[in-house]
Amino acid sequence: MSYVNLYKPPPAPSPTRGPDPYDINFVFDIDASCLENDRVKLTPLIPAKHARAYWEHSKDHPELYRFLPWEFPTFDDLLAKLEAWRIDPTWLTLIIVDKTRESDDPTYLESENGGIAGMVAFIRSSAQNLTTEIGAITIFPPFQRTHITTNMVGILLQYCFALPSAKKPGLGIRRLQWSAHPANAASARVAERFQFIREGLMKWTWVVPEGKEGAVKAREGELPGRGSAMYAMCWDDWEGGTKDVAVKLMERK
Repeated sequence: MSYVNLYKPPPAPSPTRGPDPYDINFVFDIDASCLENDRVKLTPLIPAKHARAYWEHSKDHPELYRFLPWEFPTFDDLLAKLEAWRIDPTWLTLIIVDKTRESDDPTYLESENGGIAGMVAFIRSSAQNLTTEIGAITIFPPFQRTHITTNMVGILLQYCFALPSAKKPGLGIRRLQWSAHPANAASARVAERFQFIREGLMKWTWVVPEGKEGAVKAREGELPGRGSAMYAMCWDDWEGGTKDVAVKLMERK
């Protein structure tokens, strides 16, 4: 019997605010009401609702993408990347909202009743294997070294490891990954503070644009690449004590 391969790569995403209603196209069902506490809220990033505010608070800070394998020189670049992520069902981009910010704050977005603090994403997600990764973390300068990162990570951990049958349901993840640029000491510190286990250095995990810090030359005619420091936390780590670590970190004021 012969075989065929009917796969066709999707066309390069164009700048768009996506469909209406916005299809998050994610492999897991998401209950956004479970992605918040009294200080921080995470909600799917909807370009028509959030992209302009995100752009306005990030466009003058290219350093936000120092260790990330992308950058957004223009608003259209941001829209195109958000659409590329949306059509990938293993990826879900979330906007981070600081619920403690008042309406006179420059980052305040009335539709979210809080300040736009950045974004984060579930990436490389598998519903079959019950795995995902926390990635694409971008925290705007006014929110760095505040309660935002700790609460954002804690909320994601609690949601990932809660079973779908729990009173406050979650994804029932078995393995949660965290990968960092090898030179990104701040990212490594966050992972280690929550007691993610460092599993090693993985080579060639990302293709990156020319000029990126730490980029390694690849083969002739190819874009450079880089590796990642890989961390992971599993369900038995969570139940064995990292759950309590997360709660204590989030309780700090």
